[in-house]
Amino acid sequence: MPNRVQTGPRYNNTQLFLLVSDIACCVWTAVNARLLVLLPLIGIRFLPGGIADFFLTVNFGTVLIDLFDYVTIFGKVASSTAFSVPRLMPLVFTCLERFITSAVILSYPRSARCKAFATLIYAESLLESIRCYYNFYKVRTFGRHHRILRAIKKLSYTILVPVQTVCELILLFTALQFDSYYDILNGYSTEIKTTIRVLAIFYLPCFYAIYRRKIYEYYYLDWKNKGKHESRREYPPIRILFSLSFSFSFLFMYL
Repeated sequence: MPNRVQTGPRYNNTQLFLLVSDIACCVWTAVNARLLVLLPLIGIRFLPGGIADFFLTVNFGTVLIDLFDYVTIFGKVASSTAFSVPRLMPLVFTCLERFITSAVILSYPRSARCKAFATLIYAESLLESIRCYYNFYKVRTFGRHHRILRAIKKLSYTILVPVQTVCELILLFTALQFDSYYDILNGYSTEIKTTIRVLAIFYLPCFYAIYRRKIYEYYYLDWKNKGKHESRREYPPIRILFSLSFSFSFLFMYL
């Protein structure tokens, strides 16, 4: 009987997802810790020089990992399964959103010398750390839902995502005031800034559609599953949550 030669360690999808979620949670926690250390030492003005490259690498790298997980792991899961499968369109929108934000900050680094950039780093790192840890816990415990942890995840998404969106829009519009860091792009300054304005116009409707759907799943479907709501006439609380979230995000920016 021929001996089978094992060329290397083989991981199943659960082990692979646990590894990815663990690494993502650690790097986002490192981003948050680095922000909290550097911000009191160097201030808002010099903060981009100490954390921008690290933040943008983690920011764009983790969404590519999420897309990789979707293709390699969740793409093989049947749609009729009881487990929740990530949706492709929010992942694509998040990837484009982070690509545009990264490109603007790298091309117009002076736009990052404001409170919006520090707030964006804090909100996104905290949000992603909670999300990755929740995914790790859920897969590690074979789908068990921890009530407090799930409540923290829902609350963080409800509050921090509008804060993140407002900060990104502030960075986009702030970049319109400066010349590019690269001389080759200054020749196309009018076209680039027009493109930024057009992207900012389409940004809010896309964000509203995704955020509205997520809030609907987090709150309305949970209430409906618990028997508290029996029809879609109870939908207005979702709009109220949306309005309150954006109001809180603007208030958070002015403080």
